[in-house]
Amino acid sequence: MERDPHHPILERPWQYSVAAMHYHVGLDGSEPYIDLDLQRDGGLRRLRFWSPQQVAIENGFPSPHTACSFSTSGPGSSTVSAPG
Repeated sequence: MERDPHHPILERPWQYSVAAMHYHVGLDGSEPYIDLDLQRDGGLRRLRFWSPQQVAIENGFPSPHTACSFSTSGPGSSTVSAPG
């Protein structure tokens, strides 16, 4: 099985489970973002992604066999995939 590429912020991201996901749309004029809370071994990490685009959530997310993916814009922009 091929592993996802190394994530520069989170070591071994495939070992985490999604504990919560918050999508702030920015209707008040603020910049939109997604907060993703990831849990492993009782520890919790929160990652914030600014200006998400092309958000796609598979049916059944966050089960272990589904995913959520989106792209971000701006400096250091990337495509993010989160396991269920």
